[in-house]
Amino acid sequence: MATYAEVRDMLSKSKEMNFAYVNETLCKVEFKVSPDRTQVVYIIDNGENITFNSVVCELSQVNLDALFASTLLNKMIHGVGPIGKLLAVKHVALLKTLQVEETADAISALAVFGDTLEKAIVGGDFN
Repeated sequence: MATYAEVRDMLSKSKEMNFAYVNETLCKVEFKVSPDRTQVVYIIDNGENITFNSVVCELSQVNLDALFASTLLNKMIHGVGPIGKLLAVKHVALLKTLQVEETADAISALAVFGDTLEKAIVGGDFN
């Protein structure tokens, strides 16, 4: 069984990601997707779960017809949902089954997919 503190501590020591502590239940990492692109993933402690969110764009920027017609969604292994007025790629893991050493790979995969979706919807980096 992993704890949020263990995940946070592991991420803070990562050489692949730029870690930032926000508060007791939230931290974020910036992952370099390519030499000229980065993607931020927010890690949230939800008690028994840990949630990873990568913001893609504002909901108002999403063309749902184009998004759902895209072959990109056929390859998706993550959930997509709103965070306020933003669209995010999400992954939720149970802390009792989470392997801390696999967290960096999961965040990397989420960041890459978030960036791919961001490029498809926004055409560039969302700010």
